[in-house]
Amino acid sequence: MATSFVSLNLAQKVVIGGILGVCGGVYFLNKATLHQRQRHLREGTTETTRTEKLRQVSTRGYHLGNGQYVTPQSSQGSQPLTGLPAFLENVWTPKFVQENLVLNRKNIQEGRWYTLITSGLNHYRPGHLIMNMLGFWSMGIPLIGSIGAPAFLTIWVASGITGGVASIIRINHRLNSALSQPATSQERYEVARLANTSFVGASGSIFGVFAAYAILYPNSRAGLLFIPVYFRTRILLGVFFAGSVIADFNNWLPGIGHWGHAGGMIVGAAIGYGLRRARLVRSPISMAALLALSTSHMTSIQR
Repeated sequence: MATSFVSLNLAQKVVIGGILGVCGGVYFLNKATLHQRQRHLREGTTETTRTEKLRQVSTRGYHLGNGQYVTPQSSQGSQPLTGLPAFLENVWTPKFVQENLVLNRKNIQEGRWYTLITSGLNHYRPGHLIMNMLGFWSMGIPLIGSIGAPAFLTIWVASGITGGVASIIRINHRLNSALSQPATSQERYEVARLANTSFVGASGSIFGVFAAYAILYPNSRAGLLFIPVYFRTRILLGVFFAGSVIADFNNWLPGIGHWGHAGGMIVGAAIGYGLRRARLVRSPISMAALLALSTSHMTSIQR
């Protein structure tokens, strides 16, 4: 079993490097877009007031309020934008990110099902990105070296999709529960918060990768990041899954998608079990069948 990036074959290196590169590239483009639009606002290149500007642009680079987007207007005699600034201005806009790289009820209801996958490439903050990529690096390399690139990609995609499905289903359930309560100000706030909840990040896929690894190698040892204490992977898997479920029902750390983590672990463990029973068969056709099986319940999302 490969234990380092150097020992991987070319296809495996492309998969690992590609996921790292795409996630990093999406984060860079988001930050560049935010920086460019903040600069436009400082230079007064829009006709809105300062108060309206601050209300329309969030610190995460997404627009708030009445759905209007700040569109910087070139001053007279200025040169047209080219290269990356033009791409950020005309293509990679906050609206594009919100509609194509964020998972929420609105995008699913409007038919943008692909955000179940693309939202896993998007990260809000540097700490979010770094921690996810460290986890991906530490678990992804030994797993892909053991089962091959096709099986690994199946686990990655299926876990991400199922984690997203679980998150949307859970939000719908909590929203329906909130709507059934008396319409106090607290309940109205909770309804608005749930209706606008969005999900980003690769953690569902990463937990799926870990779960598959734990099922395939239950007696191997793994440690938490930066903590020099090691546990058997099967024990960590149980702790992570139980922790995600308990945290969600007790509303601990509400900014974390606990059901996305749990959903990813369920599918990762299921595929890992299938691979273990099949003695690590690497057939792409078999992997495609497993992917279809693990995602067949997507139609259960409430509209």
